[in-house]
Amino acid sequence: MPSGLGLWALQYPGREERLGESPCTAMEPLLQDLIQGIGALPSVPFVLLGHSMGAAVAFELCLHLQRHDRAPVALLLSSHPPPDEVQQSRIHQSDDRQLWLEMVRVGGTPAAVLELPDLLRVLTPALRADYQAIESHAFTTGDRIRSEVVVCVGDSDPDVPADRAGGWQRYCEREVQLRVFEGGHFYLSAHRRRLIAEAARCLSPYLDTSAAALDASTP
Repeated sequence: MPSGLGLWALQYPGREERLGESPCTAMEPLLQDLIQGIGALPSVPFVLLGHSMGAAVAFELCLHLQRHDRAPVALLLSSHPPPDEVQQSRIHQSDDRQLWLEMVRVGGTPAAVLELPDLLRVLTPALRADYQAIESHAFTTGDRIRSEVVVCVGDSDPDVPADRAGGWQRYCEREVQLRVFEGGHFYLSAHRRRLIAEAARCLSPYLDTSAAALDASTP
């Protein structure tokens, strides 16, 4: 990370060190959990980044924060179509194998995981809860995002083509910036430094070190 830029990860219930907690099956309790987490952080300028389902969460979280005068400097929305172009699905009602085959299809999981039943037994409840939360969610459409918005997509993502990503403009007051990366739905694994640089650019007016300090040698 560039000097002066920190990283905070908001951990969902039912994950890693919160594995003993019940995962959220609806968006509202998840948002309330994350709002509480953000409230415990220092009040400094920040960029909010959400990927896939996380982009929908970040969008709703940003709307809440701006209503309470704590909006992020910028919102980075990764690999998610605009709200009015979301295709309805019922993946959370699938059996366990079909649920994981969907993860394999979008590229987030190697097929070999299907042969690890003990691991799947641990991870499936949280995955199913995620799908239920996003598939049952009705987006907030009354307010528009006032922060800078950068929409990031992979050029070979079958579910979020770049020509649809521009539709986020309908939900934002400022002109939306579109960044297209080589790769599929999980392009960000190979381009994390470019995403960090994008966040640093948004925060550069608040940093001692600008985004130009980030180069290929940065870990």
